[in-house]
Amino acid sequence: MKVKFNYYFCTVVIFFSVFFNYIIYDEAWIFSMVENYSNYKSLKTFHDEKISDTIYLRLLSKIYFNTDYFNFFLLRLYTLISCLFSFYLINKILKKYFKICEKYFIFSYFLFVYWFGFHGGGITNRSDTIITFLIIYFVFSIIELKTNKIYFYSSSALNTFALFIHPNSIPLILLNLLFIFFILIKKKINLILILIVMLLFVLYFKKSLLELFEFYQESTKYYYQGVKKNLLDINLYYENIKKDILFQGRFRHLHNFYPLTFYILIFNYFLVFFHLIWVRDFKNKHYNSFIFLFFLWNIFFLLSPTKWAQHFAIIFALLSLILPFLLFTVLEKFELIFNFKTKNSIFRYINFILIFLISIKVLINVNNNYFLYKFLNKHFEINHYIFFNKLSKNEIIIQSINNQMQNKTFYGNPEFKYVFNKASYLGNNSDKIDKSPDFFVVYSKMEKCEDYVKKFNSKYKLQVSFNINDLEWIVCVKG
Repeated sequence: MKVKFNYYFCTVVIFFSVFFNYIIYDEAWIFSMVENYSNYKSLKTFHDEKISDTIYLRLLSKIYFNTDYFNFFLLRLYTLISCLFSFYLINKILKKYFKICEKYFIFSYFLFVYWFGFHGGGITNRSDTIITFLIIYFVFSIIELKTNKIYFYSSSALNTFALFIHPNSIPLILLNLLFIFFILIKKKINLILILIVMLLFVLYFKKSLLELFEFYQESTKYYYQGVKKNLLDINLYYENIKKDILFQGRFRHLHNFYPLTFYILIFNYFLVFFHLIWVRDFKNKHYNSFIFLFFLWNIFFLLSPTKWAQHFAIIFALLSLILPFLLFTVLEKFELIFNFKTKNSIFRYINFILIFLISIKVLINVNNNYFLYKFLNKHFEINHYIFFNKLSKNEIIIQSINNQMQNKTFYGNPEFKYVFNKASYLGNNSDKIDKSPDFFVVYSKMEKCEDYVKKFNSKYKLQVSFNINDLEWIVCVKG
């Protein structure tokens, strides 16, 4: 009964996170590109550059409607569906193959909901959650291959389109092709015929594969002083690995914006290695398969030149599959060595605390979510309620800046295009802005007004600070 309540509670939280999860940099950028395509059929960035992931943007444009702030939440529909199915399948796998670890399911639920409900790599308009679902569904289809092959066929069909959505699906595509290869071999289908089919597949998707290769080539510019690196250069992979091992790249990105999540993730990595080195319990074959996938994607991320924190969505989902067995075997080992038995009451307290923490986090997000506040205030006039007092005061500051800077140019993250909608947005890349903006907006913990004096060849002074998504931002004005 308790497990069922936890599952349904977390499912409800996942569903409503479509509204309370913060709208951040990437999501606002994608929203703006979809907006441009829907209104003007344009597929170029703020700086007039060609966009590579056009198919996914076109897919998002199918659910774009000119409905002001509600549109931000509407474009999360694909990831919401993907997340709900992923959570359903993870729960189904845990209940069927890890029944003995039932007391620990709440840790998986908590980890899954915490990431997908409250992070930029969760329920947003980014494609990370869709790729995560395709991986979890593929895992489920392989487990159920002997009993129901329709899951594998449907998973393979869906995975065919994964390359068009995000390059993090590369290991998934390779695994899928490998299983297809072995299935065909098992059925004694001619090897030459198999190779011809695979060659036809490559030829059919040649354009997409070349675009994917070029995307990765371009991605290296961000990390290597604006110079595009050759993906065939072995030294590039050494540099990519070094960035993650030294906690640069995606780990640094995660720590900068989600420090608590960073430490939760590091603890889970520690738990995995602790189990591998000391506990060494591999009697569950499904756990062995999942831990293999966990390391497969970690190795892929080590080699990959794209180092964004949002990519950890896949890692958190795979951790949700292995965490109950990890905790069960580690605690079992401790009980054996130190001769004690963990009381069930402890798990009840932990269960209550984790549910309580999720509930508090929901309230914090609602209380600090600027775009949700704008949407609700437009339709229900909530600005006079005490709960929204902080956002109401913040809105007065923002609208004051908006009125003062009307028709003036500014630089900042893409979300500020919709915050300061009376000003003229120049773009999100300061290196590609050829004139000094009248003002700009930056994150106070990472940047200062003086940092842009040389870049824009003008003096700027701090005018005011405000909060969005529980982060402090500063407005720097020319003069």
